[in-house]
Amino acid sequence: MLEFLNFYFSTAGIDANILYLALTGLVIGFLAGLLGVGGGFVMVPVLTMVFGVPMKIAIGTDTFYIVLTALSGAYKHVKNGFANFKIVGVIAVSAIFAAQIGAMLCIETPKETVPLLFGVLLLLISFSMLVKINIFNKNKKAGEGNIHKYGFWTEFREEKLFVSIPKALAIGIIVGGFSGFFGVGGAVLLIPLMLSVLGLPMHLVIGSSLMIVMFSALSGSLRYFIEGFVDIPLGIALLSGSIIGSYFGAHMASKTHPEKLRKVFAFMLIIVGLKMVGII
Repeated sequence: MLEFLNFYFSTAGIDANILYLALTGLVIGFLAGLLGVGGGFVMVPVLTMVFGVPMKIAIGTDTFYIVLTALSGAYKHVKNGFANFKIVGVIAVSAIFAAQIGAMLCIETPKETVPLLFGVLLLLISFSMLVKINIFNKNKKAGEGNIHKYGFWTEFREEKLFVSIPKALAIGIIVGGFSGFFGVGGAVLLIPLMLSVLGLPMHLVIGSSLMIVMFSALSGSLRYFIEGFVDIPLGIALLSGSIIGSYFGAHMASKTHPEKLRKVFAFMLIIVGLKMVGII
């Protein structure tokens, strides 16, 4: 049935139905929009376990997928003025460099080890979704406790903010390396670090973080592409459904309380994570 939609994805080495891939993107995009999570850490295990895509190609293709999804989200926030280009520039510089290192480390890591590490990542993410441990002081003001040197002042919505350059660069290194190695956006780390370490307001962090994620993923994606680990047609097929799904998911989230579904989703991630580490 629907054999005419079958397509051979040469880089991934799989024969898959384009419609099924688009529907997969639709579901993942919907969940991402509904639950407020990034779709990257879901996309990789789905590609490997459902479609049989080799792990490193799944990670490389996911970075390409993230570039386009982050670009779409960042455009909306920039258009509404919820981003600061100075802050984005400083963090993105180190994130771009670190993403290259992370991608190269992943490529050189034995293929049996990468699924194990990704499984551990899923278990940590699912735990954070189930147990809301607030280790971040979100009420901290930007520049509070800093000696005003090695940084710069910037304004956002008539609010004057001080940003420490060493801290911003360190955040970029952490997030970029994480993103490059695992092929995920890194917002799960970036947003709380921008809130707690830099003390930036939430409405600024969301838009700025999407731009940083986009640049970081672009850097990692280029490295994976050069090494032959990105299947562009596969990424586009997934994206075609994901854009629609994320729109409806975000719309549904504004009208519902998806907290219970979020916990069910976390338990599903635990099962996938345990399978990837070889426990079940």
